[in-house]
Amino acid sequence: MNNSIHNDSELDLSTRYLNIYGNLFFVTFGNIGNLLKVGFFLQKPLRSCACSVFILVATFSNFITLNNIPLHRLLVNVFTSSYWVNAGVGWSKIEKIRSNLSSDTATDFEIIVCKLRIYFHMLSASLTFQMLLLASINRLGSSWRRRKYQQQTCYYHIADYFCHMSNAFKLSLISCIVWAIISLQHVFNYTIVSRSQGCVARNLTLWTIWVTSIHCLLLPILMTLFGILTLKNIRTLPTIRCLHNRRYDQNRQFVQMCHHCVDNRRSSQYQVEKQLTLMIIAEIIVTVLTSVPYAAYSFYRLLTINKYTYETNISNKANWIESIIRMTVYLEPSCGCYIYLITLTTLRKRFN
Repeated sequence: MNNSIHNDSELDLSTRYLNIYGNLFFVTFGNIGNLLKVGFFLQKPLRSCACSVFILVATFSNFITLNNIPLHRLLVNVFTSSYWVNAGVGWSKIEKIRSNLSSDTATDFEIIVCKLRIYFHMLSASLTFQMLLLASINRLGSSWRRRKYQQQTCYYHIADYFCHMSNAFKLSLISCIVWAIISLQHVFNYTIVSRSQGCVARNLTLWTIWVTSIHCLLLPILMTLFGILTLKNIRTLPTIRCLHNRRYDQNRQFVQMCHHCVDNRRSSQYQVEKQLTLMIIAEIIVTVLTSVPYAAYSFYRLLTINKYTYETNISNKANWIESIIRMTVYLEPSCGCYIYLITLTTLRKRFN
């Protein structure tokens, strides 16, 4: 019995420090990285690209994501003597509620804060996925525009629509309005039944199906599909199309290239388009990989949870596992800029 209590206390302490250091990393390095990302995409010639609009909106959404739930969890675990009400997203609570609470009944203000916190969390997460999806469509459209034989097809006109700055602003605004309305459902679903439970969903089944199907399956699958199509188009395109109709050899390489095409291939705009495409593909890979653990564990919790004991405290070991899985969701919003600095030479040179 004593060994069991000792092990539980150690797991509880390790979970607390995991939340402290993990969320401190997300809040600190994530905000710094996103600031660098905003500064980079506001430079010329990137700010004239339609894809940059989608990336900037996604970056601002990441600011909201990182300074909402992660910051709250950091404060909950640092200031243990304060009367914090837990803000779990999806399952039961992560941090243990302190035993010195004078009452288990939440106030109206705490319930309102709970609903607002969940609303902005889901809104920012949805916008990030949506903007990345639009950016992947933009990259696919950019590759389609360079296919000479498709310039008169409907595919070309659709692709051309996503490559204009004015349309990028319209799509971003429409996406913000639509997701702001859709995310209102979480305001009605989330509440605080008691302070010991924290901020949890009334209907866990509805929440799990919605989040996993939209955020972890539908949007990542669409992003992956557009990314694969973009890579396919890039591989079948020549490096640059000669405006003077020079001859091709059997390997689709130019036998002779005019000076105009040589200058275009070396131009800054061409390099920017190439680096943007690689950046979006890298971001799609990271987003999909970090979404899989959350989706898998959500379904596992939905299938194995005991409805009669859902409102009771979960074990320390399960608490520790859930903390790690939840943190994978914040890897891309906090580490995206650093991944690009490592993998993309053009981006890295701009900060040297």
